[in-house]
Amino acid sequence: MDLIDKYNKKNNDSKYIDLCTKMDNLQSSLIKIQNLNINKQFDFITEAFDKMNTRIQSLEKSVDHLKIYVDNLDKEKELNKNDEELVELKKEHLKIDNELVKKALYYKDYRSILMIFKHYYKKKENIVHKYPIRIKSKRIYEYFLNDKWISDNNAHYIKHTLFMNIETLFLQFNHIENIDDYDTIYQNQLFINKLSSDKTKRDIFKHIIDEIKNVV
Repeated sequence: MDLIDKYNKKNNDSKYIDLCTKMDNLQSSLIKIQNLNINKQFDFITEAFDKMNTRIQSLEKSVDHLKIYVDNLDKEKELNKNDEELVELKKEHLKIDNELVKKALYYKDYRSILMIFKHYYKKKENIVHKYPIRIKSKRIYEYFLNDKWISDNNAHYIKHTLFMNIETLFLQFNHIENIDDYDTIYQNQLFINKLSSDKTKRDIFKHIIDEIKNVV
């Protein structure tokens, strides 16, 4: 083999080796890219599963809370049905001793209404509800009538019934047979007349709500 042939052979061998090396490097790069994509896909799947598990746990907690709420409602209904008696909130003539009515009218403000309300409607021995009024939210109330709780938006029925009953009680008491001072009768009548005002009802009803919320 002459020198030219030897040189060509050596040169071809070198090119072949370079080509093989490049092919190996290319294959290695492809494998790395594939592994990187697989890792990204695996991370995405893992993250998705984690989010799904978190959501499932949140739903399970919500279900548990709902079960507790329903159980408490059932217990409350059972208590209402079997153990507690309530004075129904209805339009009626309140039968209250004249001495108590006289004491209530002495104040001629929210305390007059509150005294009658607590005396007639409060059931001290009850555990769950001591009054025939429930506060469900800022604007939604319920009153007890005919052995069931009835929804009352903005407490329209509750305020109208309470104030009408107490106003009638005061009117029946406020005469000369029970009070020997005409000026007192006159001052009582001024206060009684105010009870028909929506503003007076709103102002006094706030004290009734406080009593229901804080009753012990």
